[in-house]
Amino acid sequence: MELDAIAACVIGGTSLKGGRGSVGGVIIGALIMASLLNGMTLLTVSPELKLIARGGVLVLAVWLDVFLLVKNKWSPTSGPHNTGCRRSV
Repeated sequence: MELDAIAACVIGGTSLKGGRGSVGGVIIGALIMASLLNGMTLLTVSPELKLIARGGVLVLAVWLDVFLLVKNKWSPTSGPHNTGCRRSV
């Protein structure tokens, strides 16, 4: 149960580091996870493989979250030295 809840939040766009996310995104993430589980049930996938697939989806979502966070943090427009503020002298 907890795996599905965390996966739904991360798939929906909620960052594990906090600060962003929406209720609509979590609902979409929950629908994706429910569709995945329902599809695997219709295909009569064993319970062990269902758990592995859901874990894989969670790992992929977390990796993508971290990848996008690092990419946005170090982009040329918002690089490590660009604070977005200009000091006047």
